[in-house]
Amino acid sequence: MDPGAGPRRIHIVGGPGGGKSVLARRLAAELSLPVFELDRMAFEGPDMSLRPLNVRKTEAHGVAVRPEWISEGIFLGWTEELLQAADVIIWLDYVNWWTAFRRILARFLRGGLQEVQKKRGVEKFARFRDYWRHLRQLIGVFRSSRTYYYGPVSSTPENHRTLSRSTTGKVLAPYARKVIHCTGNPDVHALLARYQPHLAVGELPLVSIIINNYDYARFLPDAIDSALEQTYPATEVIVVDDGSTDESRDVIAGYGDQIVPVLKDNEGQASAFNAGFSRSRGSIVIFLDADDMLLPRTVAHVVTAFQDNDNVAKAQYRMEIIRSDGMPTGLIKPASHLPLRSGDLHREFLTFPEDMTWMATSGNAFSRRALARLMPVPVGDGGYGPVGADWYLAHLIPLLGNIVFLDIVGAYYRVHDCNRYDRAELSLEQIRRTIQYMRNTHPHIRRLAQQMGMSGAQLPEPRLTSVAFIAHRLISLKLEPEYHSMPGDTLWALLRQGVMASARRFDTGLPMKVLYVLWLLLMVIAPRPLAAALADRFLYPEKRPRMNRLLSVLHDH
Repeated sequence: MDPGAGPRRIHIVGGPGGGKSVLARRLAAELSLPVFELDRMAFEGPDMSLRPLNVRKTEAHGVAVRPEWISEGIFLGWTEELLQAADVIIWLDYVNWWTAFRRILARFLRGGLQEVQKKRGVEKFARFRDYWRHLRQLIGVFRSSRTYYYGPVSSTPENHRTLSRSTTGKVLAPYARKVIHCTGNPDVHALLARYQPHLAVGELPLVSIIINNYDYARFLPDAIDSALEQTYPATEVIVVDDGSTDESRDVIAGYGDQIVPVLKDNEGQASAFNAGFSRSRGSIVIFLDADDMLLPRTVAHVVTAFQDNDNVAKAQYRMEIIRSDGMPTGLIKPASHLPLRSGDLHREFLTFPEDMTWMATSGNAFSRRALARLMPVPVGDGGYGPVGADWYLAHLIPLLGNIVFLDIVGAYYRVHDCNRYDRAELSLEQIRRTIQYMRNTHPHIRRLAQQMGMSGAQLPEPRLTSVAFIAHRLISLKLEPEYHSMPGDTLWALLRQGVMASARRFDTGLPMKVLYVLWLLLMVIAPRPLAAALADRFLYPEKRPRMNRLLSVLHDH
């Protein structure tokens, strides 16, 4: 088979209600192939009795010797020729039994009962007999589906009643080279676009991956390769070089027309975001830092999240922390004790924005519709410096739609000696920079909320205050008062504001609020060495694993 021509003999297997017929029809329409349903080969008569084995094998042989076809069904015991002759075997294994049975029941109600209802001229007894026949078929499918999804391995899978998911894996093992095992919706999306342009890739939403780079030539190939190697094909990769002084532009030139290069003078991350967005076309946009990487199925997961949820402004996912050489550290962002909240979170981000769990640049996928309301990211006075543009997007986007937090690892977050912001140790300079990002972001939150007429947008300035904002100011003032950037702050005034900010946290219970207040009080009264240790444990949860287990419980109450 010519790989560029797409498959011409496709065998689709999977459990009852697994989507085999729907997929077969889609592939048949796109590839102009005939479809053969194994159900029709296996049964005969109104009582759906199983046909003799030799008859079934003869019909399967008739399909296998054809030059092109799609066959679909649950059967394996008498379809060896189809398995051997197929160019591709697709194993749909991505639904649970309840989902499958709901589909089967819907098919029964839509098909069998409607068929009986159409026979209005038939006597009541005959109609009752038809009802009973269809009901018996439903019960039979119910039993066989239970066997498939929960049954043990069968050494002789003669028919669908003895076939299980475990048996399917065993029977397909000799054909592993040509088996496409779909274990989730992202796999199905990738499958539908695998043989482009022979399938309708144009129907899939385009995803723009915008890589922002400044002097990261040694990491840039990893970032670009991770974007180009996504299993989801409808992507464009845009690389923005923000005036690098190293070999970055040589790296970019080496990729030719695989990427869209945007070369500009050095003006900072926010400017790079703006330049990349203006060149992008995707309905979903991912900003990827040049020292990070995406996992291969991340875009497929993101597209599924946007398609399965309403009014999504952003999908975010976990990131695994790696060292500069790419080796894992064993740490995951965010820390496991933090809640991963999804849905309409505009009230939370309008009241205590910095207390919400959010992801740095590479851990987000944005709706273009929502980004269009926010872009360009502010630069210059009141904007963001070399880094920090993700603060603006992360804290304003929840006002424009729902958030979906995917509980998957979707990116690698690289920690190295050249990180311009995130460090693994207490840095008062970084604390002061974070305070400035928070202060710069608050007016933008308020402005957008007022434009959208949101309740709470007219609240006085102190109400837009999070525990995290107070904590950072308290750490800065306590440990280096001579460099503190907010002259009006005092320790006791910050404690009072921190108590008020804790009380406003409607997303957590009293024990968590008490813990916040206790930490704030200790920071005020503790000597500086102890205060530094308290600050270190507050900012870096990986240094307090035992405490995190308690916090995980408190966050849920």
